[in-house]
Amino acid sequence: METPKEITQIINKLVTKHNDLNAKFLSFSVVAESATLKGMLRQHADMHRFFSLQLVHDLKTYLPDAQLELNRTLANAIEMGWEDIKSSLGLDSDKDLEKNLSQEHSNCAKLCDQAYIQLGDTMPNLKSTLEEHIAWHVKVADHLPEVEE
Repeated sequence: METPKEITQIINKLVTKHNDLNAKFLSFSVVAESATLKGMLRQHADMHRFFSLQLVHDLKTYLPDAQLELNRTLANAIEMGWEDIKSSLGLDSDKDLEKNLSQEHSNCAKLCDQAYIQLGDTMPNLKSTLEEHIAWHVKVADHLPEVEE
């Protein structure tokens, strides 16, 4: 069974990933050319923001004193700076953005799966939230380009 500190670390990692993806997909939605892709990117950004808030709420239900790092990561900030430069130079195509969306979606799904396995059964609401996240990832994966392993 995981300790409260370990559970907080697991959830913090997921919250950070969701916050990074929220920022990334919002940024991508600005440079996407296709209205459909813009909408998809905004929807993914919104879902990741929702998931982040949901995880924080559920964790705080069990561990009200848990300290979470809710900001984006430095790696994400640097990556987004590079993406902004590429976009301003016109180097990102919608196809590139779709590939990136698919890859990030796949990576996040794996992270959710790992977190689900690591969490014990002492926090059923948190487990249920992760089950919802995993189900969403599975459902959405059918509508995204395949990720090359």
